[in-house]
Amino acid sequence: MQYQEEVNESFDLILHKKLFNLQLQWRAELVEIPQIRICGDFLFWKKRIRDCPFIDAVTSTEVEIMKRFLVDEQYVNT
Repeated sequence: MQYQEEVNESFDLILHKKLFNLQLQWRAELVEIPQIRICGDFLFWKKRIRDCPFIDAVTSTEVEIMKRFLVDEQYVNT
């Protein structure tokens, strides 16, 4: 179960980064997101990251990047 939890945490990190990137684009008025009316709406989706309908699916490339990041000797898990 420990490994499954670690995988889930890593997957969620990828999703949170995708949400963060979308928030930056939204604030810069580069994208419109029907489910977002105010900045606070991002907090709602942050807490429900796996149910977020406007984040693209995690790609195998993103998983590979995360794997490389996690084995980097400079990475410290807190």
